[in-house]
Amino acid sequence: TTTRVIRADLALGEAREKNIGGFYPVLPPGFETRLGFKLDGLISHDFFRPYKVAFDFLSMTLFLKKG
Repeated sequence: TTTRVIRADLALGEAREKNIGGFYPVLPPGFETRLGFKLDGLISHDFFRPYKVAFDFLSMTLFLKKG
């Protein structure tokens, strides 16, 4: 089953938000390392909601700006 969680403080680079809701899913065995790195969670739209988001796929950079 999936568990609802609230993070008191969550940061992605310099972007920081408080009391962000999310879910802790039950993943199939081995899923969290299948991509070659440890996947501990996914950042939901609740975190990104106050930001303008841009992706630069050439430099693999994520840009966040409040507003």
